[in-house]
Amino acid sequence: VRVGERLGLRGLEDVMRAVRDSAGRVSPDESVRDAVTAIRRAEAAAPLFFPAPLPAPCEVTPMPSVVAVSGTAPHYTPPRLDGGRPGTFWFNTDRPTAGTGWDLEVVAFHEAVPGHHLQLSRVQLLTDLPDLQRQRSLTVFSEGWGLYAEQLAEEMGLYSGDRGVLGAIAASLMRAARLVVDTGLHAYGWSREQAREYMVTHVPMPAAFLAAEIDRYIVMPGQALAYMVGRLRLQQLRARAASELGERFDLRSFHDVVLRAGALPLPALAAAVERWVARER
Repeated sequence: VRVGERLGLRGLEDVMRAVRDSAGRVSPDESVRDAVTAIRRAEAAAPLFFPAPLPAPCEVTPMPSVVAVSGTAPHYTPPRLDGGRPGTFWFNTDRPTAGTGWDLEVVAFHEAVPGHHLQLSRVQLLTDLPDLQRQRSLTVFSEGWGLYAEQLAEEMGLYSGDRGVLGAIAASLMRAARLVVDTGLHAYGWSREQAREYMVTHVPMPAAFLAAEIDRYIVMPGQALAYMVGRLRLQQLRARAASELGERFDLRSFHDVVLRAGALPLPALAAAVERWVARER
C-alpha cells in the first residue's frame, strides 16, 4: 500500500485493481522492448553477483501465435547443446497474461537473468559436467531458483520503479495463493470454481490467466508447491552460510556453489553448501 501511495493509489483495493488492469495495456512491441531493456540491465549487473562463466545474452522473441492464443505465459527455453538454438525468453504478444503488465520485469528476471537463462545456460558452459547434468531440470531446484531470482533482482537494484516493485509483489501474492489452492484441490476436495474464486480474489492478475493456472495445478499436483519449497530452502542455506561465515561470506561464491553442478536434489544441494562453508571456515 505504501508503494501504491507513491503512485497516487489509495488503499489496497486501488492497488489490486491498478496492477490487475495493467496487463496488456502496453503495445506488444513496447512490451518486448521493455523486456529486452530489463534483461540487458540484469545482464550488465550479473558479473557483480555471479562468477564466470556467464552465458551469452538471452534472446527475447514473441512466441508463435498458435501457442500465444491459448494464454500461455511468457517462459524460457534453454539453448541446445549443439548451439543450434540460443536461450530464449518467449513473450506473449497476443493475450494479457502474467508478465504483460506491471509484473513484466519480475517475470523477465525470473525467466531470463538472474533466473532461468543464467541458471540453465551457465551450466551448459561447464563442460566438465556430464551432458545429463548440463541439461536436467528438477522443478524444486530450477523453479526454486526462479523465485529466488525475483528476490535477488531487488537486491541487485534491477526494478526500474514503483510499478515494477508492485508487479513483483503481485507475483509473490500469486506464489503464496497457489500454495493454498494446490492444497485445497488435492487435500481438501476443493472444486475448480472454489480454487478460481480464491485466486481471483487474492491475486491481481487477469482472471482468464488465473483460470488456466488452476487447470495446471489440477493436472500437476504439488508442482506449484515445489517452487516455494525450493526458494525457501535456498534462502535458508544462504542465511545459514552467511551466519556461519560472517565476513568471509561471499555472495558470488555462494551462487557458484548453488549453480555449478546443475539441478540438484535439495539434500545434495545442502550437502554441497555445507562442504563449501566448511572449506571457507
